[in-house]
Amino acid sequence: MISPELIEIFNKGARLAREGKSEEALAEFDKILNPSKERKDENKEKKIVITGEFLGVTMMRKAWILMDLERYEDAKKVFEDEVMEACLGQFEMGTLYDYFFAYGNTLGDLGDIKGMDDKLSRALGIASEKLGDRERCFQCWSNLLILGLKAKDWEYLEKESVNALTFAENTQDVVLRVKAAWHHALALNGLGRTLEAKEEAGVLLTFIKSIGVDEFGKEIEEFITSLGTKEDAKPSTKGKTKTKKGIKGKKKK
Repeated sequence: MISPELIEIFNKGARLAREGKSEEALAEFDKILNPSKERKDENKEKKIVITGEFLGVTMMRKAWILMDLERYEDAKKVFEDEVMEACLGQFEMGTLYDYFFAYGNTLGDLGDIKGMDDKLSRALGIASEKLGDRERCFQCWSNLLILGLKAKDWEYLEKESVNALTFAENTQDVVLRVKAAWHHALALNGLGRTLEAKEEAGVLLTFIKSIGVDEFGKEIEEFITSLGTKEDAKPSTKGKTKTKKGIKGKKKK
C-alpha cells in the first residue's frame, strides 16, 4: 500500500496542474521524485512505502506538465529515464498506452518522426489489441498524421495516411477516413504530385458533402482553388493509384 503522505502530495500536484499552476505542480511531484535529504530522512523514519507503478505514474505526470510547457527535451528525458523504464513492467495496459502515446507525441514535437512512429505504433497496438479502444486508436492515427504534416515529411505522411485510411475503412470510422484522405492529398501535393492531390481532394470534398460532414470542407475547397486549373497542375507518373472508393494500402501492423 502506498503511504497516504505520498498520495496527498500527488493529489496536490495533480490539482495544481489542472489549475494551470505548472511550476508549483512540478515542485510537488519533485517532492516524490527528488526528495530533499531532510525529506528522505523523514520518509525513512516514517517507513514511507512507494510502488514502482506509483513512481512511474508520478514521473509521467511530470512529463505531461513539461509537454504543456513545450519543454519537450526535458519531457523526453523523463520518458527515457532508467527509473521510468524499470517501472513500465508494473503498469496496467491503460497506463502503458498513456506512456507510449505521450512519449511518441514528445518525439514528434521534437521532429523525430522515426521515434514518434515507433512509440505511437506501440500505443496503437495496445489500444487496438489489448484495450479494444477505438477512441484511443483514433488518437494515435490522428496524431501520427498531424505530426507528420507538421514535420513536412511528405513520404512518411503519404504512406501513413494510406495506412490510416485502410484502418478507418476496416473499422468503419468515417471521421478518420476523412482525416486520412485529406492528409494524403496534402502529402501528394508536398511530393509535387499536384494533379493527383487535386483529384483526391475533389473526390474527398464530394464525399464529405454527401455524408454531411463539415470537417475540413472549407480547407479542402481553398486547397483545390490554390492548385489552379487542371491544366496548370503537374501530373505525376509515379506513386499509388486512387479509386473513387478510396485510397488503398496495407494495414499498419
